[in-house]
Amino acid sequence: MGQILGLTFNGNTVTDITGNGLLNIYYNPTLNPGLGGKTFALTGGGKLEADAPAPLPASLCLFLSGLAGLGLLRKGRLAKKS
Repeated sequence: MGQILGLTFNGNTVTDITGNGLLNIYYNPTLNPGLGGKTFALTGGGKLEADAPAPLPASLCLFLSGLAGLGLLRKGRLAKKS
């Protein structure tokens, strides 16, 4: 398992990360535009790379479609009462 052994700073910016083993660190390219979405080798092994956006889970889509269906069902029942 990889570990972070050291960080080199220049002001408030980390300029180098030292690790042992295969240490992979992922960053959000939207929050870190200065890294340009690129992958960088870490001293001692491993890499710093942009994290791909997580796909929307199918269960969330299923939940939202069920919720929309219940809303339509309720709207139909309210329309029949009027």
